[in-house]
Amino acid sequence: MPTEKNLIEKLADAGEDALTRLAGTPGANRVLEGVSTMPKRIDEIQKRLRGLTEVEKKVAQLERRVAKLESAARTSASARKTTAPKAAAATPRPGGKKNPNPST
Repeated sequence: MPTEKNLIEKLADAGEDALTRLAGTPGANRVLEGVSTMPKRIDEIQKRLRGLTEVEKKVAQLERRVAKLESAARTSASARKTTAPKAAAATPRPGGKKNPNPST
C-alpha cells in the first residue's frame, strides 16, 4: 500500500508541475478563458436552438397558408379564363369594323 501512495503522490506532483508550466506559457490565458466561458456559450447556443424550433413551426404554418392561398388563386384564375374571352370581345364599330382599341 505505501508504494501506491507514493505513486499517487508522484502523479499529483507531476500534474501540478504540468499545470504551473502550462499557466506560464503565453497563450495559456486565452485557452483558459475559452474553456471557462464554454458553458455559457453552450447555454446560449441551446437557447437559440430552442428558439429555432418555434421559428420552424411558424414557417411551416406560413407555408401551408401560402399554399392554400396559391391554390385558391389558381382556382379563381382558371374560372376567370373561361369567362374572359366573352368579356374581352371587341365591340363592333359602325360600318361593320371591329374597334381595335376598345377603350375609345
